[in-house]
Amino acid sequence: MKKLLFVSVISVAVLLYANYAYGLTASEFVVKHGNKFSEGKWLDNNIKETKSCYPITKGANLSGCNLYGIDLQNADLRYIDFTNTNLKAADLSGANLSGANLQRTFLRDSNLNGANLSNANLSFAKLINAEIKNADLTNVNFYKAFLYRSDLTASNLTNADMRHATLTHTNLSYTNLIGANIGEAGIWGTNFNHCKNHKICE
Repeated sequence: MKKLLFVSVISVAVLLYANYAYGLTASEFVVKHGNKFSEGKWLDNNIKETKSCYPITKGANLSGCNLYGIDLQNADLRYIDFTNTNLKAADLSGANLSGANLQRTFLRDSNLNGANLSNANLSFAKLINAEIKNADLTNVNFYKAFLYRSDLTASNLTNADMRHATLTHTNLSYTNLIGANIGEAGIWGTNFNHCKNHKICE
């Protein structure tokens, strides 16, 4: 009985951690990470030590790094590889991320206001409660990105690829959507007020 109770407590703790750190529901977490826990491995096994993630310079490979809460305001981050990087609560406001690879990056509660993300790859990225206002998102790749409750007010999404993206409760008011592909995106509760240059704005 004691063993069963201990296992139950551990299971609850793991799923609470999944929701807090990764923004996943219990079912999503089990599907995505169940094998790692059954093998006795932790989620952060693939994250590098912070000391190996510097210097942060144009074109650097920072894939898998843990950069939680980092301040990179107005930094030159062009063409950096941030694949699978933890950028939760990071301040990237005004940064130049043109051509950067942010595929599968975790950007919950991050600040990207005024950033240049033109030609950046954010496919499969998680941008939960992220601030991305007045940003340059020209030609950005948001394919299957998770933008739940993010704020993209007045951003330029010209030719953005948003196919199959989750835009639930996302704010796209005053955005420029000329040429944007929103095919099969989840738009329940999405705010398109005063957006322009797309049939969805009509």
